[in-house]
Amino acid sequence: MKKLFYSKKFLLIFLFIFVLLLGCDYTGEPDPDIPDINEDGENEPQAIFIITDWEQDYYEYSESWGSVAIYYQVENTGNVDIDFFDVYFETQCVDDSIYIEWSCDFGPPKGKTISYYTYAYPANKEAISVIVSDYDLTVYDW
Repeated sequence: MKKLFYSKKFLLIFLFIFVLLLGCDYTGEPDPDIPDINEDGENEPQAIFIITDWEQDYYEYSESWGSVAIYYQVENTGNVDIDFFDVYFETQCVDDSIYIEWSCDFGPPKGKTISYYTYAYPANKEAISVIVSDYDLTVYDW
């Protein structure tokens, strides 16, 4: 009976190590459709962010300002697909306060433009302008 117990224990340990090492045995070839990013930055992602419109509701019954709806487009001007992006917006209010909001989404393929929208929350203040202050583009090298 003791011998059977040790053989089951050995078998379980062996299977655990086998499964653990199986995940480390990737020998696949890289996808030829995904270009490598070279040292010259030739294949670095590039994009233009354009705010096409923004609007803010005023609620007369409570005399308060609502959130700012920001409509924007992302144009991929590079030669690689953008997998993901973060974009940061600055909303300036009438009292010169600035509220920073960010949004993220999947990026457009190379040569394409996609429209998006997000909301900024300027703490019940009237917004007078919205700009794109910064952005980050991500290309995954699968």
